[in-house]
Amino acid sequence: RQYQLVFQLLAESYWTGDILTPHLLQKEANFRGTLWTKQGCGYGGMNADAVILGRSAAPVLMTLFSSFMSGGLPESTDNAQQYMLKLVKGRGVIVRQVPFAQLPEGTARYAPAEGGAA
Repeated sequence: RQYQLVFQLLAESYWTGDILTPHLLQKEANFRGTLWTKQGCGYGGMNADAVILGRSAAPVLMTLFSSFMSGGLPESTDNAQQYMLKLVKGRGVIVRQVPFAQLPEGTARYAPAEGGAA
């Protein structure tokens, strides 16, 4: 049996609670061509800390680095989040944002101590 959904999580991320039920996503029209990401922290683009990808959407994001290296650059992006959003939308992927409660993920971030000391 072939997969229907792919869950992608950054290596420095962790689940902070139960995630949404995948069977509910599979009931959506065009779920195979959809990418679900949590709302917020997208810097004008797409939050890719934790995403769920339908079967036909998965190769688009999973080959992101190859697309970047081959010069498949979307026009006018200021950061990686904007690049990802323009690339996946440009390749026909449907992007849906879900509330944090449905993709409860935390990502480790470096923050220097007060005064700049590590």
